[in-house]
Amino acid sequence: MIQQNIPSGKLKYLFSEVQSLPSILNQRYIPSLDGLRAISIILVILSHLPYPVFEKYSIGLYGVNVFFIISGFLITTLLLKEKAVHGKVSLRRFYIRRFLRILPVAYLFILVLIFLNRAFNMHLAAADFLRPFFFVENFGDHSSFTPAGHYWSLSVEEQFYLMFPFILNRSLKLYIIRGLVVIGMTPAIVYVYFHWHPESVWLSAPLYVVYHLLGHGISTILIGSLLSVAVAKYPQYFTFKFKFIEATQIALIVLSWIFFRVKLLLPISLTAVCIALVLVTTIADNNSRINRLLNLKGIKYIGTLSFSLYIWQQIFTKQQPWGNAFPFSNSVALNLFFLTITAVCSYHLYEQRFLKLKSRFNRLSSGTSKKDMHMEVSNIREIAIQGA
Repeated sequence: MIQQNIPSGKLKYLFSEVQSLPSILNQRYIPSLDGLRAISIILVILSHLPYPVFEKYSIGLYGVNVFFIISGFLITTLLLKEKAVHGKVSLRRFYIRRFLRILPVAYLFILVLIFLNRAFNMHLAAADFLRPFFFVENFGDHSSFTPAGHYWSLSVEEQFYLMFPFILNRSLKLYIIRGLVVIGMTPAIVYVYFHWHPESVWLSAPLYVVYHLLGHGISTILIGSLLSVAVAKYPQYFTFKFKFIEATQIALIVLSWIFFRVKLLLPISLTAVCIALVLVTTIADNNSRINRLLNLKGIKYIGTLSFSLYIWQQIFTKQQPWGNAFPFSNSVALNLFFLTITAVCSYHLYEQRFLKLKSRFNRLSSGTSKKDMHMEVSNIREIAIQGA
């Protein structure tokens, strides 16, 4: 483990810049994270199937929280490492990498949706295309579902990454303070809105905006982000292996679900904290039985496809443009089959072209082998998945 010189004074050390990353954050590839992504995208897809039980328990939104935590943790780790090595983060390169990962397939989906709108007379308005195009879907009226409604979470992430990297690049102290303020204020804001707005209009702005932009959005990403900072500053508290690791992971998952179902004041943030701790235990001990399950080849491959599955799943689940146009067109099994085929083709034949281009703008890849570069790029896959 790389040791850091700890300045005198706990607060001074907490707010000092990270000089180097500990070994727990210097892993080039953490396979268990793909397993967590796989579980999350499965929850999202299940929540969009025509089975009320999945929608009743909001399992998709729970899966979104997992994706937000992973995204905040991994991207902050990258930025901290780049800042430690080069003195500052190249925001230009960061946004180029971000755009090359998100925009090509996100805009391809919108183009396909325009074609489907004409072919099947879906009667979508111009706003239904413009909101996802400009990544402001979370500001729309979601009292009714749209085929691009799942872009709300992608919009939240893009809005987050348009603001917070500037603060992190300027001062880690400022980033920590502002991050804690946002996390601390969010439960109270969401609580007030829940008690001052009728339940029947919660999907309409401004409650929807506040609830998803802050409650299940920026604050959740920030918890994952600040977890990365905490591990970088105090690795001794996160490098552990103990006998009851599986029991601890299960207990944290159960607690996170309990807090998630309560949906009042602190539980929204406590859900994210529990999920973040599950992430830590996953990284700290990769040999636990739960981790071995997450590392199964099939599970890892689903995790690799998770962003592609996220982009395309909406039109194969709740928002099928073709409806009853073809025999068996409403078959869940058939639609899931074609969703899988679409995601596989999208990832391997289209998205990977941009992933290879994206790796050229990675400042941390210089001097590494092509194999190492591929492993690093595949691990830092910025993902945002939503669940309604």
